Amino acid sequence: MDCLMFRERPNRDGTLCALHGFLGDDTALEAVVGEVEPMFARVERVVLPGHAREPWRDEWTFDAVVARLIERRSAVDPAVIVGYSMGARLALAMILRAPERFSGAVLVGVDPGIEDAPLRESRCAWERSMADALLRDGTAAFAERWAAMDIFATQRGLPEAVRCALDARRSQHDPRGVAWAMRALGTGSMPSQWSALGALAVPTVVVTGALDTKFTAIAGKMAEASARVTRRVVEGVGHDVTLEAPESVVDALRWVIARSHVDASE
Repeated sequence: MDCLMFRERPNRDGTLCALHGFLGDDTALEAVVGEVEPMFARVERVVLPGHAREPWRDEWTFDAVVARLIERRSAVDPAVIVGYSMGARLALAMILRAPERFSGAVLVGVDPGIEDAPLRESRCAWERSMADALLRDGTAAFAERWAAMDIFATQRGLPEAVRCALDARRSQHDPRGVAWAMRALGTGSMPSQWSALGALAVPTVVVTGALDTKFTAIAGKMAEASARVTRRVVEGVGHDVTLEAPESVVDALRWVIARSHVDASE
């Protein structure tokens, strides 16, 4: 179901699993993954279903995708997982459902879901309308519309080469695949994870940009709900900290790696 790009480093320990966001691919988190890759024996750059050349099935739900991603993880070799936005929501569900398969997590711009039923239905309706627009207009036009959203306003100040690479990555996808992902893996479609946060069993850092006030507030509520959650707010950046301040995500990963070693020895 998902494409796993492996690199073996036999003199190192453990596995890193990286999950990109909506309209991303296996290169989307490279500014982060490339920095910590030497610390791991194995790196899994996951391409999520519906993205790049990865297949999807109309009947797959958010929970079904979570289950399939977990199936690929070894219980003998617990992984550190890092995810951004859509990838972070999937990663959160994975560590809650199968904590024995993970030693720690860094979640960037994560939302555990929507508890209020009318708000959830409103979000679902918006996601359906966006998916319809994607199928009608094509991926390139949709990607331009996506980039113009307020949540990505801070990305307009990035270097031109970075923005061009981001635009190319967003525009490459089959519109049918990413429309399916918008409907099946969107915040409105995912089951709320809020009530399960108290049972979170692995050290987890939730990273947000200070200019992304919505997700920074969500991170604060997550820290209140679980003693396992550590917040990191990065000044001067917005939603995609992996893109705007990757060194901050690298620092969070290094902390999780150290913390997971401490937990394993206790």
